[in-house]
Amino acid sequence: MDERMCERMGVTFVCPESWNPVYEGEYIGKDSYFGGESPLSKAVGYIVVIGFGAFFSLFTTLVVYIEKLFSGNATITSEHFK
Repeated sequence: MDERMCERMGVTFVCPESWNPVYEGEYIGKDSYFGGESPLSKAVGYIVVIGFGAFFSLFTTLVVYIEKLFSGNATITSEHFK
């Protein structure tokens, strides 16, 4: 196997085969690594997005409630963020 050497930012290393201009790998010219199919279903995507959104909104609400409970100052105004 012919190993070509590359240099980037003063470091010399063996070039990956995919950097070879005549490389005919299995993914050259393909649009997807998954054969045009989604790796997960659309339902899983919705569950992940809505689940993370619900989790972080509840977590943030809980943190604000705990801060109000322990800070002694229950009013949050624009002065709170200065």
